[in-house]
Amino acid sequence: MEVKNRKENNLLNRVEIEFEINHSQKPTPSRKEMIDLVVKAEPGSKSQLVILKRVNTRFGQALTTGFAHIYSDVDSLKNTEMEYMINRHSSGEEEMPPEGDESGGEE
Repeated sequence: MEVKNRKENNLLNRVEIEFEINHSQKPTPSRKEMIDLVVKAEPGSKSQLVILKRVNTRFGQALTTGFAHIYSDVDSLKNTEMEYMINRHSSGEEEMPPEGDESGGEE
């Protein structure tokens, strides 16, 4: 993975990275694999705080480009990104419990 552009956005508590992945002789990387590559490229980042934007794979080429937002904390992520984007990137391992009563079913 090659980082083409890196910008710190202090107002939104995030780092914005534009990247290129050359994956010759391999299939197109999955969303999880791309997030893992972004975490390796940005020291101190966590995979649950990375949101991928504008990922594009060229037809007939082994080249994927994209844009990632890496947030510094969960509050900044939740206050900035739309809920569907957060849900798209959640791995399911650390799901938040539903709000309200967790006592079970009705009697």
